[in-house]
Amino acid sequence: MYTAHFGALLQGFLLQAVVCLIALAPLLFLSVPQAAPLAWLCPVLFVLLVLPMRQNAAQALASLLDGAEYPLGQVVSFQDYGRKLLCSLRQGLWLVVWGLPCLAVTVGMSMAYNGLVDAFTLMRFFMDLGGGKFTQGLLVGFGVYALTVVVLLVGMAFLSWRRHGDARQLPGSTVRGHRLRLLAANLAGALTYVPFLVAVALIGRGYVSQLVAAISGLATGSVTLPPLTDNLYLVGIAFLVLLCPLLPLKALIPAAFAQALPSKKATQTEAAEA
Repeated sequence: MYTAHFGALLQGFLLQAVVCLIALAPLLFLSVPQAAPLAWLCPVLFVLLVLPMRQNAAQALASLLDGAEYPLGQVVSFQDYGRKLLCSLRQGLWLVVWGLPCLAVTVGMSMAYNGLVDAFTLMRFFMDLGGGKFTQGLLVGFGVYALTVVVLLVGMAFLSWRRHGDARQLPGSTVRGHRLRLLAANLAGALTYVPFLVAVALIGRGYVSQLVAAISGLATGSVTLPPLTDNLYLVGIAFLVLLCPLLPLKALIPAAFAQALPSKKATQTEAAEA
């Protein structure tokens, strides 16, 4: 299914990416101080465009798994928009809960990196974290951050099947008795992130080495933190090469899981026959 319809699935993913870029476009107003408040249109457009579109994408995958051609136009359809918006908002709120640890650590690291925390306080914090060893503290810090990212990914995996269930009008109780299969589907979906995460870990390891070398400049009285730009470029390339081709496969896994669940009609039929 994945290889046979890879072209159509990739087109669907690219179409979703375009809609996401449209929602992110207001961030460009941040470059103009007078128009910076208009950047708040970004979360509004994300809620109004991207979240319902994900419900549409789930319906398109359901049609594909049921034997039809992949309905590319359905990805940006406004049919039944209100119900899809409410469903996506409910799922989005749960995702925010899963992502709070990652958000908190990200904000803290950003504040420290942008100079809101002085270098000596930051260095002492990492030394305390590493039991007196700065390098060990850095590794522990990045490990904690990686753990919060894993928590977020687990939440995404658990919630991803729900929109596919909505596409088939399956109630949340349908998953009862199938939680082991849901766990297996989640793990299979998480595996698609492994190549990208390995690449990010290697890039992060190289940046930590640069950071340690820069911190050693404390002995000379000057500290210049290494730029993130080159590393971010590498992460972007890894995303395009290692993750993007697997994203349609990741979406197919929970869609197939929802397809395999007994529908309400089938359950009623079995009960009547019994």
